[in-house]
Amino acid sequence: MKKILLLSLLFTQPSFAEMMCDTCVSKYFAVYEVNTYTCAPGYYLPANTDGCRVCDVFGKTCPGGTYTFNETDAQGLAIGSYTCGSGYFLPANSDTCSACPNGFSCPGGTFEFNVDKFQGLSFESVPNNTMNNVCGSNFPQKMYAVYEPNTITINWDDGTNTVQNTCTYGGAITLPPTPVRPGYVFGGWRIKNQN
Repeated sequence: MKKILLLSLLFTQPSFAEMMCDTCVSKYFAVYEVNTYTCAPGYYLPANTDGCRVCDVFGKTCPGGTYTFNETDAQGLAIGSYTCGSGYFLPANSDTCSACPNGFSCPGGTFEFNVDKFQGLSFESVPNNTMNNVCGSNFPQKMYAVYEPNTITINWDDGTNTVQNTCTYGGAITLPPTPVRPGYVFGGWRIKNQN
C-alpha cells in the first residue's frame, strides 16, 4: 500500500495547500559564473571567444582592459588614433601617415581613423597654374574643391564724407551711421546715377 501511495504522489500535482507548506522540496538552480578576461594593451577580446587576441583589426586600436565574455560583440576595440608629424597627413581609410604631396601643406597632428576623409592635408595658398602637378604614390586619390567667400567693398558717400566697409557675398550688409545734413531728412541710400 505504501508503494501505491508514493507513486500517486509522484504523478499527481500538489494541491494549493501543499505548495504553500514550509516543508516542500526546494528547487535548485544551476549557478554559472561569467568569465572575465584581462587583455594587455595591443590585445582585445573577440566576440564568443575565451581569450584575448592581437589587435589586428584595421583602423582600430586596443588600449587593453578587463572584459566579460560576450557572444555577439568584440570588446576592447577603439577607433584608431594616429599622430602624424609635420610634413605628413593621414589618408582616408588608412592607419599610416603619408608624406605631404606637392601643392599642399601638412602641419601634422593627431587624427582618428576615417574611411572617407583625408586629415591634416590642406592646399597651399598658390594658384593652380603654379602647382607642381606631379602624380606620385603620396598624391591623394580624391581631391576636394576649395571655395573662399567673395568679399565685396562698398563705398558709402553722403555727399561730404565717404565710409568704406566690406561684406561677404550673400551675407548681411552693415550700414554706416545715418548721415545728417542740416535742412534735410535722410531718405536712404541709392546706387549712383539712379533716381
